[in-house]
Amino acid sequence: MIAEMLNDYKKKRLRIKGQSLMARGRIDKASKAFEKLLLIENSPENQYNYALTLLSRAKYGKAESYLLKVLAVYPDNEIAMVSMAECKLHTGDWQEAIRLLKVLVKDHPTNINYKKYLATVSDADKRNQYIRVQKLIKHALQKYDNKKFSDAIISLEEAFSLDNDNTTVNYLLGTSIIMQSHDYEKALPFLETALKSSPDNVAYQRIFRMAAQRVVRGKKKLNN
Repeated sequence: MIAEMLNDYKKKRLRIKGQSLMARGRIDKASKAFEKLLLIENSPENQYNYALTLLSRAKYGKAESYLLKVLAVYPDNEIAMVSMAECKLHTGDWQEAIRLLKVLVKDHPTNINYKKYLATVSDADKRNQYIRVQKLIKHALQKYDNKKFSDAIISLEEAFSLDNDNTTVNYLLGTSIIMQSHDYEKALPFLETALKSSPDNVAYQRIFRMAAQRVVRGKKKLNN
């Protein structure tokens, strides 16, 4: 009984740790946490979380192998299908990416994001721009993970110039500016854009609220 309780506690701790690290952009450490979790519990949920970290680290072949395991159990799982489409896109099999996205659009006709993603992948110029932005994000995440925030900002600013509405780019750019210079006023517009795109994201809510409070506090000091 005690051994089982300890095992459950360890699984919960690793899952929370991995999810928290992912939310903070610490992808390499998140990947290690989920890898350890898989050794304890090789479940589809843990396989997907690990695949997501591999996808973020541009390890597309390995990510695909874990996504195939998830889809073997849950063939209609939306998030696994989207992630598989992402893998296929980056490995050059964009026809398969289009096929997967068409299935998602058909099964979820009200989902605007799937339609936009399909339109992007189907257009050669948009597809190449999207791939470039994703590569810049992954490069920025690696630099962020190693606390090289100035280098991360350089990649993110280029990504922003290509896609200024990208939620991830805005969130990472805002957080990188805070980590690099503590310039909350400069970071706030990027964080606000990210939050407007994903209003239910707890991590986005938390850092936006913190930055907004720091900006208000700073203005009060100037006025006193």
